Amino acid sequence: MDARRVPAGSGAGGGRPRFARVLLLAGGGLLVAGGIAGLVAGAAVPDRLYALLPPLVIDAAAVGGATVALSAAILVGGAVELSVGFRLGRAPWAASAALIVLAVTGALLLAIGVALLTEVAAGASAWLAVPGLVLVATAAAHGIAAWRLATWRLAAASARSGEAPEEAR
Repeated sequence: MDARRVPAGSGAGGGRPRFARVLLLAGGGLLVAGGIAGLVAGAAVPDRLYALLPPLVIDAAAVGGATVALSAAILVGGAVELSVGFRLGRAPWAASAALIVLAVTGALLLAIGVALLTEVAAGASAWLAVPGLVLVATAAAHGIAAWRLATWRLAAASARSGEAPEEAR
C-alpha cells in the first residue's frame, strides 16, 4: 500500500468521506460562482450597486472597488474549497486541510447567520430570518462534516499503524 494514500475502507462509513467532499465541492462551486458574479457586478455596474445602498460618504467607484476586492477573496476561498474537495481522500494533506477549511467556513457561516437573526430580532425585515436560518443550518452541516472527517481520519491513521481505534479499546 502506498504510504501517502489514505486507506479507502478505513472510515466509519466504510469509504472515503463523501459528505465532506460533497459539502466542499458544492460550497466551493457556489463561492466561485458568487465571486465571479461579484467581480462582474463590481466592475461593470458600480453605480447600480451604489444606488442599492443607504446614503454614504463614499462614491460609486469606491463601492465598485470594494465589491471587486471582496469578490476576489470569495473567489479564492471557493477555489481553495474546490481544490481541497477534489483532493480529499487522495492526498495525505487533504484531510487536514479540509478540517481547517470546514471549521473556518462553518464559523463564518454561523457568524453571518447569527448576525442576520440578530437584525431580525432588532426589528429588521422578517425575511432576513430565512437566510439566517439557512446559514446556521449550513454551519451545522460543516460541523458535522468536520466531525465525521476527523473520525474517518483517526480510523485511517489507526489502520495504518495497526492499532485499534480509540472507541474499539
